[in-house]
Amino acid sequence: MRFDKLTNRLQQSIQEAQSLALALDHQFIETEHLLSALINQQGGSTQALLVQSGVDIAVLQKNLQQRLDGMAKVAGDSGDVHFGTGLSRLFNAAEKAAIKAGDQFVSSAQLISLLVKENKGVGALLKDAGLNAH
Repeated sequence: MRFDKLTNRLQQSIQEAQSLALALDHQFIETEHLLSALINQQGGSTQALLVQSGVDIAVLQKNLQQRLDGMAKVAGDSGDVHFGTGLSRLFNAAEKAAIKAGDQFVSSAQLISLLVKENKGVGALLKDAGLNAH
């Protein structure tokens, strides 16, 4: 995945997801970290998009926090975090979708669209929070 193919806001969200993973002593940045960063981003459109789709943001944040709290922690403070397998797959799929759509950049809306299609993981959290998949 090429970071220069991501919108500026999405690049900021990845940095925020990385900071969250570090703060929670997680070794990997997962889709849960990214979704948390996206919905908490100042001036971002993700929260409004999800609310419009029927998601109760308070329920989603509570469930996300529970999922994050349940993730394995690593001892030490090396500061090295890596993309988890799920997040890597998500970005690869989003990049392919952007190319297919003729878009120059991968946006958070494209990522959310792919997450909604998941029946487990973050997709299940979105559905549990009231997502109306159209």
